[in-house]
Amino acid sequence: RRNFGKLYASQGRYEEALRQLADDVYYSSLMVGPEHIDTSGGYYQLGNVFYSMNKIESALAMYDKVVDIWYKCLAALMSKEARQPLSESKGSAGVEMLTLILKRREECAGETYISTGEAHYILGLLHQYCGDPKVAQTHIRTALGIYENQLGPQHHSTKDVARALAQLEGGAELVAAA
Repeated sequence: RRNFGKLYASQGRYEEALRQLADDVYYSSLMVGPEHIDTSGGYYQLGNVFYSMNKIESALAMYDKVVDIWYKCLAALMSKEARQPLSESKGSAGVEMLTLILKRREECAGETYISTGEAHYILGLLHQYCGDPKVAQTHIRTALGIYENQLGPQHHSTKDVARALAQLEGGAELVAAA
């Protein structure tokens, strides 16, 4: 269903694409759950179709769901609560999705908006998990700047991002003391 949705979208048959992709999300949710990274691909494709239809709010809502799913997945993976590790192909697909979502959030909401910072943060966590610490640091550092500017340095979300960056840079004990 996802492939038919992508095909119809590429042909400009958006209503048919939406129908196929909605079915994909439904059946994927039944198989693995609505909050699973396998289901996130359907939400992502729905977001792309809405974006092509110039329904920006709907597109951003779908992208929000994708980012939320990936955050939960990465939080579980990094805390060792995950039942199985993330495959390289799923990691690559996640990087591709989150990179486009970051771009769209920058275009639609702005480069300093909190949702853009969130996309940087999650993309950074994924790069960290996939073994690319330099790219991870760049994204998480950018996220931290946005969080500090938008939420303030004492906000719990800002502290979470700062802690992630400190751990990545090897200075977790400095943040813990703060």
